Amino acid sequence: MQACIDLVRAFRERFDLSRECDVPINRDVWLVDIGTDLLHVSESLEQLLDSDSRYLRAHLLIEELGEFLLAYGEGDEVKALDGLCDLLYVLLGTAITHRWPLVEAFAEVHASNMTKQRKSDDTGRMRDKGDSFQPPKIAEILAFAKEHGVRPMSVMSALDHRLRGMQSPAFQQLTPPQRTLINTLCEQLANNNETVQRGLEAIAYLPESET
Repeated sequence: MQACIDLVRAFRERFDLSRECDVPINRDVWLVDIGTDLLHVSESLEQLLDSDSRYLRAHLLIEELGEFLLAYGEGDEVKALDGLCDLLYVLLGTAITHRWPLVEAFAEVHASNMTKQRKSDDTGRMRDKGDSFQPPKIAEILAFAKEHGVRPMSVMSALDHRLRGMQSPAFQQLTPPQRTLINTLCEQLANNNETVQRGLEAIAYLPESET
């Protein structure tokens, strides 16, 4: 988790979004009302849990978000942090429930975010991504994970990011033999070597004992 936090911090620092502050202690009625409304929505979804698995995940996510906003709006830092942790826990549980490759997708989104360009008139949002922006390849990551399993996507993300000249958290998580082979594949791909795909598959499925 620390690696993910470091990636987000790197993004914020790169685009000067790293403003930090304490939670205001005054009560914000609007935030409290939003939190209360979300809890009502969560309660209504609870009646539908047996009809579709998505209702359970939606119920949990909305409930935890509502409780976080209530505490946040009340200026209760302890309860807000607790609510944020609960929300993160349920978010991760949702990814596990659907067998989504969250680590690889997160790394891909971060790499994509780092290609954005901030304009001088941007405030806290970066709505105009700029000409250099490269959209995250979430569809490709998900498709590969569904066909081959989640684990190989760390290799796929590492290779893709290396070829695009980006820092890759996935690359850093690989074992030394896998990193060496990734570098070799990058050189081969640059020379249009037809063995790249076969080599990629070999890396992805190396047994743990060999890596």
